[in-house]
Amino acid sequence: MKGIVKKFLYLALIIIVCLIIIQIIITLTSEKTTTNPTKYLQVDTYVNNSLQEDFVGFLMDKKNYNPSNAKYYYYYTGIRYEPGFVIYLEYHFESPELFQQEITRIDSLAQEKRINHNMLLYSANSPSKSIEHYLDNNVYDGMCYSFEFTFVDQSSMTISYLTAFVQDNHHKKAIVLDFIEEWNLSKAE
Repeated sequence: MKGIVKKFLYLALIIIVCLIIIQIIITLTSEKTTTNPTKYLQVDTYVNNSLQEDFVGFLMDKKNYNPSNAKYYYYYTGIRYEPGFVIYLEYHFESPELFQQEITRIDSLAQEKRINHNMLLYSANSPSKSIEHYLDNNVYDGMCYSFEFTFVDQSSMTISYLTAFVQDNHHKKAIVLDFIEEWNLSKAE
């Protein structure tokens, strides 16, 4: 009888250890995606800290934000030692005054500005070399890129924001690639 109890306790201990390991793995790795505009900037602690410390802050402030004027995409991967995120916001302004205030705010933060007809492109933390490397079809595992772009369409009073911290791997986020390619950001001017 003692042998059966020992085996049972040993088996129970193994099951408990396995459950703890599974919980640790789940905690260390997570992935979240939302396209709900009412959840704008409801981000993970890592992303919030990164936005405050590593980016100039192009993303629109929540005080003038109206979800009904927005298209929003948020992606976060929380693999503990290789986190990454993408935040995309397309926002239509109804007020010309707020639109101009936002352009002025972005202009004061930008490290680069391109003008093309009725459109403006602002960038920060996004050197052309990083964009070229991200698009070159070579995989530099572990290489991380910070991208921060804002595209202003003055004719429609719409601003598109893209802020991302992404790894150069086989799983590149389509929204980042599409934004870079759509606005020809890979071509230095």
